[in-house]
Amino acid sequence: MTLFQPSTRLIYPLIIVGQLIAGGTFPIAKIAVSSIEPFTLALLRFGIASVAMLLIIVATGRVRKIERGDWLRFIIIGLVAVPLNQLLFLYGLKFTTAGRSALYYGATPIFVFLMAILYLKEKVTPLKVIGMGASFAGVAVILRGGRLDEGVLFGDFLVILAVIAWAAYTVLGKNLLRKYGSLTVTAYALIIGTLAYLPIGLLPAIRFDYSQVPDAAWLSLLYIAIMTSVVAYSIWYWALARMEASKLAIFQNLQPIFAAILSMIVVSETFGFDFYLGGALVIGGVLLTQRG
Repeated sequence: MTLFQPSTRLIYPLIIVGQLIAGGTFPIAKIAVSSIEPFTLALLRFGIASVAMLLIIVATGRVRKIERGDWLRFIIIGLVAVPLNQLLFLYGLKFTTAGRSALYYGATPIFVFLMAILYLKEKVTPLKVIGMGASFAGVAVILRGGRLDEGVLFGDFLVILAVIAWAAYTVLGKNLLRKYGSLTVTAYALIIGTLAYLPIGLLPAIRFDYSQVPDAAWLSLLYIAIMTSVVAYSIWYWALARMEASKLAIFQNLQPIFAAILSMIVVSETFGFDFYLGGALVIGGVLLTQRG
């Protein structure tokens, strides 16, 4: 076993570590997005992550020739991973809170199931239907507590779109993992997505004034670039290659728990009754869906 080929016996501990890292993304990214313009932040984050992943696959001999028929799928997962998922997430996080964002990501399994029903013809059961309904009811409860005058609902909407993009990234990448391996697919998706995002983020990045960015924001950028985009993304696809997407997706529900705890510590967020009630409905709904 090498550093980049962990034993399958470590799959559950590694998934939990990955979710802990991902949970930390929400409060930590909030620090960066408060000082760095979101379009610039996204380019910096994925520029760093792409270079890091390229060095890793070169160092470990995992550079693969992509078959012509697979290029379109690589392009699609690159687009949903970077320009769609992360730009929507970072821009939405500017308007909403870290805790609310994490809670929406906890609903990822619902979107994964919906896509599986549509594209994989997965069987629909009563528990799945009830679970999906409960989860969406939870989202509605949280939205009810949004403060329209502060743009929170707009941020929530963008984050929900980011969650849908992440679910698509999970489902569409599954078949590629069998052929190319998790590190290669993660690296190529990040590199392709970053190149596709370059025309969008380059001008804001050139115009941005970096002189006022505090050290905490730079450290936050490094965390979301290396720990989240390299380490957590690689763990996610590594685990996805070894288990069903729906079974892996349930672990996303750890993120709101980790993020809520870290948000209280890092950015001193507080949560009202709507948040806890909605969170219980979302997590309970996902658990029902998994049992179905």
